[in-house]
Amino acid sequence: MNKPNHREFWANHPGLIWSNRDAPDDAYIAAALRAGRFLQLLDIAVEFGLEQMWRVWNVLKAEGELSRHCIDHTEQALSLLDRAHERATTPRDEETVESD
Repeated sequence: MNKPNHREFWANHPGLIWSNRDAPDDAYIAAALRAGRFLQLLDIAVEFGLEQMWRVWNVLKAEGELSRHCIDHTEQALSLLDRAHERATTPRDEETVESD
């Protein structure tokens, strides 16, 4: 089964995979997770969702080839994105909004 490739989206993130522009989205996501650039990860999370990012990340970790620094840095970024998403999607009452 061929996985989709959002070429137009990935054109905004040059250099992730320079050798195969037809690589599947998960390959681009994996490259971005290894690079750990927060704003790039944020853009990818908006486009593909955090669930897909965590799924790709767990596969990368299971391969056992990531440095401790990469794991710590990327998991911190993904956790921040999780918390931001939760806060942005959790309904808040008017009293809470006024106190922020």
